[in-house]
Amino acid sequence: MDFDKTSNFDNENFRFKEMNVLTHRADNKFKIIHGILTFRDEKIIEQLKKKTQHTNSLNIHHWQVKNDDLHVYFDYPEPISQIDNFEHLEVWTFINHITKILSLLQDLKMHYCALNPSGIFRVYTLQQKYVYKIADSFLFRPLYMKYYQSPTNYYQNEQIEYFKSDVFALGLVCLYCLGLKEPKHFFKTKQFDFKELQIKIKELNLPEYLHRFLDQTFIEQDLQRPNCQQLYSFVVKLNEEYKIQIENVELKLYNRAFQPHAHQQKQKAVNDGERVEVLNPDAPFECTHYDLSTWCHFIGRVANGKRNGKGELKFKNGCRFIGSFIDGQANGTGVFYYGQQEIIGYWRDDIFMK
Repeated sequence: MDFDKTSNFDNENFRFKEMNVLTHRADNKFKIIHGILTFRDEKIIEQLKKKTQHTNSLNIHHWQVKNDDLHVYFDYPEPISQIDNFEHLEVWTFINHITKILSLLQDLKMHYCALNPSGIFRVYTLQQKYVYKIADSFLFRPLYMKYYQSPTNYYQNEQIEYFKSDVFALGLVCLYCLGLKEPKHFFKTKQFDFKELQIKIKELNLPEYLHRFLDQTFIEQDLQRPNCQQLYSFVVKLNEEYKIQIENVELKLYNRAFQPHAHQQKQKAVNDGERVEVLNPDAPFECTHYDLSTWCHFIGRVANGKRNGKGELKFKNGCRFIGSFIDGQANGTGVFYYGQQEIIGYWRDDIFMK
């Protein structure tokens, strides 16, 4: 394994009773949490098998069952509530990342219930970059914070469209990052003080693009305020208008470190051919579509001693994959079959990308 256990991880909002921090030996900024559930629930196992992950949501890098305990390895989450100082461009990066995932969730008709400084995280990735993410509902219990919601919801106890309330809450989270860490001061006894809010924003001396973004999030009339998808489109427009480059971050899972049999397969000479069978008897039983390196049986084209061209992978738990291979690994479009379900996607070096 490429990691050393360095400390315990204590955050009561995560669903695991036991959690440890694993630190990468070559890059001590890259960390992963090892969480253990001391029971085996087949419904949870099935949920993990079918799970779809996103770049700006906390990622599960690997999971396995040992002695009926479920072991889950996921991103090391640093809540933005624990980060002291943000530069303006860093706040803008945060805005790009979070509006993107909120827009995607809206498209899936899903609502994130923890849009506050303790429910948004900074994660150091394999690409040696910081990415801002929301929590995965499998890992994290919804965390409600009273002062991160729209005034309509706060004063009238009346739920407006979730996604418009989220936009207002996101504006308050941005102000938190910019130094205004007590939004309760704007929630007066009878109404929200928009005038004081604008005074405080003006005192921050923000660049114009941040001002324009906050103007959208704090529109007083709920119906006129954009929803998450409209807000993300506005952010993309501001990037173009102000020529701001936000680097794209790919979904990349670090799971082979936890699968010794998968990446230490015995290398046997394989004859070239259009339909060659290759066996991997050391493959583990558990598998997901996120990492195809746990295959136990390959049928397909072999060239230069490696899987190249079309082929099929079979797994010990009954799953199958049909797709294209380059230099011995799945690369390109393919279909992963589990039971009566199928996932059509794109893989790079055996890792599911989208």
